[in-house]
Amino acid sequence: MKKIISFIAAAAIAMMIFPPAAHAEAAEGSGEILTASLSVIDSEALDAQIEKVVSSAGRNKDSISVALYYTGTGEYYYYNANRWWYTASLFKLPMVMKITRMEVEGELDANKLVMNQSLETAKEKVLRDSNNSWAYGLLEKIFKNDIRYVRSNDLSYSEGFYAEELTPGFYKGYLYSARFYLGIIKELYTHASDYPNVIKYMCEASPKKYFHKVLGDKYRIAQKYGSAGHVVHAGGIIYTPEPVLLVVMNNSVEDLAGNRLIGQVSAYIADCAEEWHLALQNTAP
Repeated sequence: MKKIISFIAAAAIAMMIFPPAAHAEAAEGSGEILTASLSVIDSEALDAQIEKVVSSAGRNKDSISVALYYTGTGEYYYYNANRWWYTASLFKLPMVMKITRMEVEGELDANKLVMNQSLETAKEKVLRDSNNSWAYGLLEKIFKNDIRYVRSNDLSYSEGFYAEELTPGFYKGYLYSARFYLGIIKELYTHASDYPNVIKYMCEASPKKYFHKVLGDKYRIAQKYGSAGHVVHAGGIIYTPEPVLLVVMNNSVEDLAGNRLIGQVSAYIADCAEEWHLALQNTAP
């Protein structure tokens, strides 16, 4: 990463000419995204570190995709992020988000029983435990196995996608790109009050794996993972001082190695977020 001191010096000069917009951290649970007038992400440094991690694992750089949104400045970063992947259990998050939104808007009775359990219990098992039986039970009972309907809802969450950008077969299966899935994470973060308990259950999921693999308990983390065969993915929120919304996808790797890669990439990005926070603090009026 470019030296933070260089950034601060340049920003100090800029402040004498163009005072920056006021910056404050979003309140916990507000879902507010505050955009500063400054850019803090060094995309070349991020590219280099991701490629270093992938190379150290003896794999091709095309085997990984990364997409992030830094809430402190409203900046995006993408690495190979338009590649479409089979993503296993990642579909469970937007499906549960849709069910929760239906409850909030009165389209679905919150007291409805699914497989002799409450709807809330079913959602908890799907997000916290990534339970397949409960996930497919919800898909059948709530959506009548209408994958096209569920996928149309996925599309409503993602920003800036047009029909011609979608992968062939989009409406037939659960394919996502990192860029597309980031839109789902951003919808959840920005409108958290519309999805009660969803982030809570994600914070309880896989406390030793994926984004937690290297970071451990250093930050609060809300994550949803997908792992099957030789694909391992994770998407969610890392609650650095200004949270990072992050998606990391990779293939041609077993779960253990995939976890290691996701852990290394997310830990580096969390370290970057601490530096980005310092830069913002030093440029605040």
